[in-house]
Amino acid sequence: MSNLTAVFFSPSETTKKVVSQIADNFKEEKVICDLLYFNGEKEFASDDIVIVGMPVFAGRIPKIARERLSKLTGDNTKAIAVVNYGNAHVTDALIELVDLLKENNFDVIAAASTISHHSIFDGVAVGRPDDADIEKINEFAQKCIEKIEDGSSLDAEIPGNRPYVDYKQLPFVVSCDEAK
Repeated sequence: MSNLTAVFFSPSETTKKVVSQIADNFKEEKVICDLLYFNGEKEFASDDIVIVGMPVFAGRIPKIARERLSKLTGDNTKAIAVVNYGNAHVTDALIELVDLLKENNFDVIAAASTISHHSIFDGVAVGRPDDADIEKINEFAQKCIEKIEDGSSLDAEIPGNRPYVDYKQLPFVVSCDEAK
C-alpha cells in the first residue's frame, strides 16, 4: 500500500492550502512534511506518492526551502510538483522544482503552478485561490490520480530557463513593530 505525503514550504499557509487540497482528492491517508519545521533527511519508497508544493519568491524556490527539499530522496517515487505564486511571475520556479525532484530520484508525473493571495503585497490576488481555482486544483488532482493509475510520467514541456534566474535580494528590509 502506498503512502501519500504532502510536502510543502508555506510561511503564509497558502501553499499548504493548495497542496492539502490536492491531497484531499486521494483515497490514501496523508502524512504532512512541513519544511518550515522539518530539516532532516527522509527517503521515500518506490510505491509512495509525494505532493511537493513550494512558494515562488522572485521567480525561484526560496533558498532555504530548496536546501531542505534536497534532503528528501525517492526511489523512483511518484511525485507531483506544484509552485504557488502571488499572481506575478513563476519564472523558473516550476522547472527548478521539477529538476530538483528528478535529481533526487523522484518520478515527476505532473506539475502545476497555482495562484494565491500575495504574501507581501496585500492587494494582489485577494481571495485566491477562489472557488474557480479550487475547481481547477481538484481537476488537476484527478488527472494526477489517473496518471498514477496508468503508470505514466510527466510528458509536458515545463516553462522556465536553465540556468535559472539569479536569486534576488528584496529591494526593502522587513521590520516589525514590537509595540503592536
